[in-house]
Amino acid sequence: MDRSALNKATSADDTPTPGYLYTEIAQSTFADLNACQQLADYLIKKLEKDNPHVKLKCLKIIKHVCEQGKPEFKRAIQRKAEVVKACLQYRGTPDPLKGDAPNKAVREEADLAVKAVFSSNASLNAYGFSTGQGKKMQGFGSEPSEDISSRIGNLSSNSFSGGGGSFEGGGRSFGSGGMVGFGNPNFDNAPPRKDDDSVFNKAMSSTMSAVSYLQSKVTGAPPPPMPSSGGGSDGTYRPPAVGGGF
Repeated sequence: MDRSALNKATSADDTPTPGYLYTEIAQSTFADLNACQQLADYLIKKLEKDNPHVKLKCLKIIKHVCEQGKPEFKRAIQRKAEVVKACLQYRGTPDPLKGDAPNKAVREEADLAVKAVFSSNASLNAYGFSTGQGKKMQGFGSEPSEDISSRIGNLSSNSFSGGGGSFEGGGRSFGSGGMVGFGNPNFDNAPPRKDDDSVFNKAMSSTMSAVSYLQSKVTGAPPPPMPSSGGGSDGTYRPPAVGGGF
């Protein structure tokens, strides 16, 4: 354990501790078997001093080493946890310029330090490196289920009927004759109405009757019978008698 680095990191002034010192102190816990206990004893002793700047810096180091250092350090601090918890109610002498702000910072940092001391982080191994446990392994190109559900949308508004080989949804029907304009409201795929078919059939029947009648006039042969909606009782077309006039 480097005493000079610890003395610099826990100085009694309001100068912030350099960030690299937090990393060095945390890595020092992996140096030997007694490093964790020695560091814990040093920080607990410094934490008992009635100086808000020293307390604040010690609490920051404790929090950082609990998260990044060897797990044995956390257990060593837990055995002296009452010293850390006492900082939750710290009421030091107000600063002439900053008032109670330094003391409040100690109380707030003590809350974070206590949570770090008693937290159980299964994502770190005995050497302080992330193990990736607790994370779900996803395959290449896979997506979380909630993202897939959001992309599918509201399936309850659509219905699938397999009896006639058709898809129904959103007021549109698609038969087996082909899918035209799938999902496009500008296409009307509704089947043609029977009224249109009857009008078309009647028009074709009248046209064919007129053509047959004219052909019989030219050739002199009687026209073949054509179906008509207005025929006799047996439903067949009866042309007028020959020589009956036109």
